[in-house]
Amino acid sequence: MSGSQGINTAGHCMPVAWWRVETTAADRRRVAQLGLSLRVIGGERHGQSTLTTMYRLRLWSEKERQLRRLRSQWIRLQTRRSGEPFTPVEYIERFAPGRSFVDVGGMYGGNGKYSFKAEDAGASRVMLVDIDRTPEFDKQRIATGSKVEFTRFDAMSEALHDEIGTFDVVWCFGLLYHVPDPLGLLQNLRRICDQWLLLESLVIPELPGFSNMATFYPGQPQVHRQRWSTVGRGGLDCQLAISTDFDPERGTENNFWGLSPSCVRSLLQVAGFSVHSSNRIPRGPLRHAFVAQPVYPQRP
Repeated sequence: MSGSQGINTAGHCMPVAWWRVETTAADRRRVAQLGLSLRVIGGERHGQSTLTTMYRLRLWSEKERQLRRLRSQWIRLQTRRSGEPFTPVEYIERFAPGRSFVDVGGMYGGNGKYSFKAEDAGASRVMLVDIDRTPEFDKQRIATGSKVEFTRFDAMSEALHDEIGTFDVVWCFGLLYHVPDPLGLLQNLRRICDQWLLLESLVIPELPGFSNMATFYPGQPQVHRQRWSTVGRGGLDCQLAISTDFDPERGTENNFWGLSPSCVRSLLQVAGFSVHSSNRIPRGPLRHAFVAQPVYPQRP
């Protein structure tokens, strides 16, 4: 590439004068009035590239509460018109009735609440698989007379299928980005899935002009990690390896991967799924739900 040209987000050449962002004191004052910081929207140094500026602005907009609320209202309107599910409960009510249902990794942070929702929605059989169980789960199970099964097992083990068999619906919310090997997890889920996979994950925004982008959180400098943090913006109170340093003693409580939605879709395809849909979901900022079906015959 010559020094006089750059590439815009559509991939076309353009003069470098349009490729650089010139910031002045007046610009900084206007941005400050909007409650933003040039450090957030891309102006850490004079002459920051437009692509970087646009991406940081997109990342900020995905986390900003008022914009997320407006976006959620618009998506809610669209899903009502199309009849597609929007909230986690709506996904369960759509896919669980009359089917066997396994909740993979649903104990941490939720005490099996989606397993109980699936049972209430009419699932023929419900199992929760996780590496540990909580007292809250047992109390709920006893208090309601629930028949939800629990199996203590690591979803990353290739023996998962041998341990629990197959289910019509595989539910895996909030786990994908907590494992060092997301493809390995999806391949295990494929082995136990007969009809539908309902997957939800924390994601990163798409980078215009590039697909399948991802970032590995552990080891990043703090100033870089903080850009991805959703703490205080409707997300969790703490995100290990994002809002804090990586803690090897905490294992999969750490956040390992920031995957773009296109990257998750490609991982699903490689793991042996056909992606039916992928949409934002109102569980917090930067959350996406993916509906997929197993491809037959199963890919190796």
